[in-house]
Amino acid sequence: MIMNARLRFADRGSALSVIKGVRLRGFVAALLLVLAVGLMHGAQHEDWNQAQYKAYMGMPGSVLLRKGDDFLNHRRMPDSALMCYTAVAERYRPGMCKEEIRLCLKGYYGRWQTFFFGMGNLPMAVEDLGVVSDIAEELDEPVPTLDFYYGVCYMIIGGSTGETRLYNKAIDYYRRAFRDAYEMKDYMLLHRAFDNLAGATYIVDSLQTMQQEYGMMRSLKEPEMWRRKQSLGIYDVYMLMKRKDLRGALRECQSLVDALPREPENMRYLSSIYLNRCRIESELGLRKKARNSVDSILKLSYLYEMPDVRQVGLVMSMNMHNANGDSVRGEQDYRHYLALKDSLMSDRFLATFQEMDFSAERRRMQIQMKETQFRSQLKGWILGLVGILLVVTVIFLLVVKHRSDKLRVRTELLYRQLQDMLQHGDDWLERRKTIEHAGAEAEAEAEKEAAAAEEAEVEEDAAAGKDVNADKDMPTDEERPVASGLTDEALDDLEAKIKEVILHSPAVYDSNFSLGELADMVSSNRKYVSQCINDRFKCNFWTLVNQARIMEAMRRFDDAERYGNYSIEGVAESVGFRSRSTFSTWFKRFTGLGAAEYRRLGSRQVKPS
Repeated sequence: MIMNARLRFADRGSALSVIKGVRLRGFVAALLLVLAVGLMHGAQHEDWNQAQYKAYMGMPGSVLLRKGDDFLNHRRMPDSALMCYTAVAERYRPGMCKEEIRLCLKGYYGRWQTFFFGMGNLPMAVEDLGVVSDIAEELDEPVPTLDFYYGVCYMIIGGSTGETRLYNKAIDYYRRAFRDAYEMKDYMLLHRAFDNLAGATYIVDSLQTMQQEYGMMRSLKEPEMWRRKQSLGIYDVYMLMKRKDLRGALRECQSLVDALPREPENMRYLSSIYLNRCRIESELGLRKKARNSVDSILKLSYLYEMPDVRQVGLVMSMNMHNANGDSVRGEQDYRHYLALKDSLMSDRFLATFQEMDFSAERRRMQIQMKETQFRSQLKGWILGLVGILLVVTVIFLLVVKHRSDKLRVRTELLYRQLQDMLQHGDDWLERRKTIEHAGAEAEAEAEKEAAAAEEAEVEEDAAAGKDVNADKDMPTDEERPVASGLTDEALDDLEAKIKEVILHSPAVYDSNFSLGELADMVSSNRKYVSQCINDRFKCNFWTLVNQARIMEAMRRFDDAERYGNYSIEGVAESVGFRSRSTFSTWFKRFTGLGAAEYRRLGSRQVKPS
């Protein structure tokens, strides 16, 4: 039995060893599985972040900014907010248009808010300000948001170091941000700058310097008037505290707490009101209420990641514990305060901020010097330009007057010559050479139109079945010889007939009048008529006809009783021209005057000499 018992005990020991081995291996396998799942989940999360960031990069900047605001202020997801803002900020490239630069700056502003308000990472927030300062130089316009953020940084550092110089710098930035935001109607930023300006001036006992900003705020008209009431209430609290009206200040604080909407974006406002209320309650000896206010401050600072607010709350809590004799809790608060202060104000952060401070001041001085120099140069340029413009204007007016006088004399002389020619009736064909002609450009244009019209006439005759071969190889006007088949007597006779038609036949004023029709009217052929016109009248057919039409147009312009109500186009059509442009070209070429100018001179009744 002993042997059997030992065997059973040995078997049981072996079984237990096997069971323990199985359990150990199962535990290790489970542990490895958990680690694998964790690593896989981490890898999947990283892959998801990368995929999400790529998706964000394809979205419009305005959409990303709205998503970032939603993640930061409502969902309290700072990592997602930072991803949205970064996708916008990293789109900046030198040389962008101002609208695109402003959008990228909003991305950096969102990063600053995320680092500062969402994560409590002041050093990273400050580093972004340096980048924003460099980009903002391209805009060459006020950037109140950047000034406001600089003011916040100076005020926080001033609160940690106690240096009045830093508070004064914060005041300068807040004041500039307030006034620029007022001009740009950025109401949200305007209120933030005003409220922080009131706090900073109260700390350094210069609240009376805010009278101008206070007056601007009182007269402000904006869509959300409750914000104006809130800002004026904050100022009134500081003013009542300054006047030692603590009961009135406490009532005003409670009114602000009751009226402030409980939105995430307003929690920093709420904590600052609690801070003032706690100070007032402590001075009034309301220790229990002051303790409750401190607890509310610390709760908000943890809930909404406001380490700078927590730092002030810990100092208040430490003082309260020490005043109540609870040195243990006071020491705990003090150690917590020191750790928080070291995390916020590391040596690297202070060095970075001092370097940025120096760079910002240097850039501001350089900008001011450039602006002063540019204004000085601009004044000199303007004065010089005005002087040059005056001289040029005087010279120009003198030249214009001289040319106008010469043109007027020439115009009246031409008009008198034309009137003289009209008075001689049918002699204008011989006297036309005495008239001054327009320049070569107008003459060349008229010749082109005449040639085009003559070519069109030939095409019409060909389409009608007339013989046009006789005219195909005709030389130009200057080169055409006298027809060998015509004697001088025949040319004289043909010239007289052509003159009779041109001077007295109303057919000339028909827009369809042609060389063929003239040949039929003088009982000759086109070739002989064309040669006769070239030899005896020293021009081609269209020039002769259009001169006759222009003469008739001048008569009709002078006949105000019959044609006074005709427009220039009406007179042109009545003498055979199909368009005003053609009429104007021939009128200018033949008379040296424009049709409107001739008619105006006629209305003044300039008499010929």
